Amino acid sequence: MLAWHARASDVIESRRDAVLLAMGFAVSAITTPFILKLGGTTDAGEDLLYNIGTIFFGAVLATLLIIVGRNHHICKKKPEQKERLSYEAFLASLPTGDEKRRDNSRKILHCVISVAPLVVYAICLNADAYFKSMGIMQEFGVTGIVAGRGVNLLIYWGFSYMATMEDLARLNAFHLIPGWGRRWLRTSIEAKEHRTFTAAVPFLIGHVPLLLAPLPAFFSTSFVASIGDAAGSVFGKRFGKHKLPGGRKKSWEGLVAGMLVSFIAVLVVNLSFEPASVIQAIIMAAAIAGIAGLFDATVTRVDDNYMNTFVLGAIAWVLYLLLHA
Repeated sequence: MLAWHARASDVIESRRDAVLLAMGFAVSAITTPFILKLGGTTDAGEDLLYNIGTIFFGAVLATLLIIVGRNHHICKKKPEQKERLSYEAFLASLPTGDEKRRDNSRKILHCVISVAPLVVYAICLNADAYFKSMGIMQEFGVTGIVAGRGVNLLIYWGFSYMATMEDLARLNAFHLIPGWGRRWLRTSIEAKEHRTFTAAVPFLIGHVPLLLAPLPAFFSTSFVASIGDAAGSVFGKRFGKHKLPGGRKKSWEGLVAGMLVSFIAVLVVNLSFEPASVIQAIIMAAAIAGIAGLFDATVTRVDDNYMNTFVLGAIAWVLYLLLHA
């Protein structure tokens, strides 16, 4: 469907983003089977996890089909309804002057998404300890870490899938989106996304390959992509006086703030997991914050969420392995 959109769309940015998104989904799809298999589960455990995933995505797909089918049927019987629910009419009705509030709410959501895996891992690790103490479900070989990966995998894939389907409907058949979906878009979509895909999906799907990485590398990347990026954006919009070259809206003040918060976040993450590795943690924090700042200052044609997950994640993964070899 993304390939079809890339060929059919008249908007260059939308075609480019569809290709990038398809590549992101492909990379994540290739790594997904290994996320569970490399955790030491038995064949029965793998079957259990894949069955849970199948049921979950089957329910998601069935829900989407019911919604789309219902709205298609209504608009087919009432053509005036389809005209009233056109995308152009929706864009014309959007309130103006609240872009800062929209951006801040999205940054907060990104931070929540990055903190959520910590909660998931904590729950799964405690559940694993309880199951082991009771001697139940041990035949599956599903450890707390693997269970945490599995749950986070469902979260990332589930929301990425639903958001991408919403974007495809929004850009090609807006009348198929239900009322609650239109209300959500009204409070979340930014002006730069009106003719292309939302930036939330690469942020989500970019976490999937990193589930294979050591936890310090995973959370370092996730917190830089969320907390560091949010800090730079909020501080830059509030205090930014000196703009980066090239006519960009970003400022030097925001860039420095984002790098500083990224450094602190990565340092805290690495010291929390390995308190004895102070030197390695400082090197890791300085390197990742510096690279993230370089991306923020120089990369303009590719969305930050691709660079701060797929690319920065790979760098953090390799750097962590080199420092702890």
